[in-house]
Amino acid sequence: MSEVTTAGTKKGSVFEDILEVLWAPATVFDRARGNGIGMYLLVLSGVLVAVLFATKGLIQPYIDANFDLTMQQAAAKGQAMPPEAIRLFGEQLTPVVSPWLLKSQSLQKVEDLSRFALIEAGDAHRSRYLEYLSWQRWLDTHLGGGKKAARFAPKRWLYFNYAQQIAQAALSGQGVALARLPLVAEHLASGDLVEPLPHTRIDSPLAYWLLVSPRSAQRPEIKAFCEWLLGQATQTRSAVGDEPDPETLVNAE
Repeated sequence: MSEVTTAGTKKGSVFEDILEVLWAPATVFDRARGNGIGMYLLVLSGVLVAVLFATKGLIQPYIDANFDLTMQQAAAKGQAMPPEAIRLFGEQLTPVVSPWLLKSQSLQKVEDLSRFALIEAGDAHRSRYLEYLSWQRWLDTHLGGGKKAARFAPKRWLYFNYAQQIAQAALSGQGVALARLPLVAEHLASGDLVEPLPHTRIDSPLAYWLLVSPRSAQRPEIKAFCEWLLGQATQTRSAVGDEPDPETLVNAE
């Protein structure tokens, strides 16, 4: 006679239950619902969350060890960065447009923007930092805020989720983009885009950082790549007029 095992009759230690919550949570919750032990499972889940938070500091180094280096965008000030982090360059926002589009419309002052479609990040209003990418903040700055800024209306709005899409839309003449200056510096240098209102740049609170894994820092290929990257960052800072806080610079040698 074959032995039949039914779900819901399993009994095990708390440790076994924790492991099963990790690997097969749906099975555990279904069994708990059938056995009326919801409170036990709730407490068990709380213990599991506490264990995960307690061990995060032990697990993270093993996760980070999979990377030789990483580039991050983070707050230039006020956000803790590892002491070995190297600031590459900061960020400003500025209106950019295809020179082809300016052949049919004049753009010499802020108010002239009402004749154009305005392009911005579609998620610019969803976080504390991304709101700095919005035209609304730029307009508040240069129209003085209040009713004048509130009454401003462009020809239409265009939203994109990625910086490259915003730049491409401007390149193709779809409108005026509020662009991250470091990301369009080459297009400005080549003349594919122009900065019609260069006196209206606004600072972003974000900067770009380089972090190198300690285990990889002395590898020749990593050192060579970092030297090249820091050279490119120097050129970008020069192109956009970035003057970093000396306290955020780390000796790259």
